[in-house]
Amino acid sequence: MWTHASVVADRTAMACKRADMRRIAPFLFTGLLLLPAISAIAADYEEPDIEFFYPVVTRRPVVERELEFSLEYEKNDEGRQIELAAALE
Repeated sequence: MWTHASVVADRTAMACKRADMRRIAPFLFTGLLLLPAISAIAADYEEPDIEFFYPVVTRRPVVERELEFSLEYEKNDEGRQIELAAALE
């Protein structure tokens, strides 16, 4: 059931909403007017033309190790000689 207090409260709430909209409307209108100008400014921007570009070559930070083996085999009158050598680079 509707009471006088609830009707007055509903009307007061509606009045507050209208007042808030009256405060916000100019800002919304200004924003809508500025939107095409902002997009036009963005369209005028040119990408820089980079003619002389030297790419930077980087290497991965990996520890690279090589293990090198060499084998020398000789056979002569005195016998056979085998030399095995290993190197870490």
